[in-house]
Amino acid sequence: MEPVGKKTHLWNLADTLHCPHNDHGFIYTNKNSNL
Repeated sequence: MEPVGKKTHLWNLADTLHCPHNDHGFIYTNKNSNL
């Protein structure tokens, strides 16, 4: 759900899941990130 190259590496099960922003309502991948 985070942009390629800006992914969170550490997380906690109790943390809030960050959903895609309304301006970018998709899951970021290498293909759609033009990398």
